[in-house]
Amino acid sequence: MTDGTFNLWDAKNLKPLGLAQYDGVVSFIVFSLNGRMMATGGTERVCRV
Repeated sequence: MTDGTFNLWDAKNLKPLGLAQYDGVVSFIVFSLNGRMMATGGTERVCRV
């Protein structure tokens, strides 16, 4: 069972960068080439940037 949260962590500093709440399953995560933006999408049929 999951609580519907998506956490993004800085692997170098081991600190959280962001948190998002989802009603469905996250199917993909895509990062921009410069690493400054991220998009997620999934079973909600919504893409979040």
